[in-house]
Amino acid sequence: AASAGDDRFQLPGFLEKYFSEEKAVEQLPLARIQHEEEKVLGGPENTLMKGIRQIARLDGLLAAREAAGSAKLQAAQQEL
Repeated sequence: AASAGDDRFQLPGFLEKYFSEEKAVEQLPLARIQHEEEKVLGGPENTLMKGIRQIARLDGLLAAREAAGSAKLQAAQQEL
């Protein structure tokens, strides 16, 4: 029988930058710039703004993946 700890989802390391503010600042240049601007402007964002920014970042990633998938599908259909 598996313990409760074995059933937990482990986020792959390459996705951490999209779900962790700390990893995003380390690995994404835009996040680093936004973090530096936040320091200069003098205040941390509230939780709502962090969530909105994270959703926007993920939405952009999903849109890019969808566009790439659509292009592959169209290319495959033309080959048939």
